[in-house]
Amino acid sequence: MSDRGPTNPVAVGIDIGGSALKGASVDLASGVLTSERRRKPMPAPSTPDAVATALATLAAGIAADRSM
Repeated sequence: MSDRGPTNPVAVGIDIGGSALKGASVDLASGVLTSERRRKPMPAPSTPDAVATALATLAAGIAADRSM
């Protein structure tokens, strides 16, 4: 049993931009970021497979930081 008390649900939020992918974990109840923001340059060329791989890497890093 945890002694931390109740917690709000947390999700990974990602911004897909033209030059970079950015993301952080977000408290879903308040909208407040609960981790440092991470940035990953957009792959070149930005093929669907390359972008999907970059997104998966970014999301996994954020989740690992938060132990989600």
